[in-house]
Amino acid sequence: MSGKRKTVRIIALIFALLFSCAAILQYNDPDPFIWILFYCTAAISCFLFFANRFPFILGILLGLIYFGGAVWVWPAKFEGVS
Repeated sequence: MSGKRKTVRIIALIFALLFSCAAILQYNDPDPFIWILFYCTAAISCFLFFANRFPFILGILLGLIYFGGAVWVWPAKFEGVS
């Protein structure tokens, strides 16, 4: 295994752990289900990549789903930064 590939796998493992922590922290959110689902999906994807079990088509599918989710939660009117 090349050094670059090993580094990318380690980064994927770190992100998997960070996404897992973020999912746990969303428990107290007003709408926890959607955010826990998003963070757990990202964590599982990173774990699959780390284990060399992440199919390319899954990456495409998740990218489309996350894009759809971003459009879904986008506010109808931008109210500025406060």
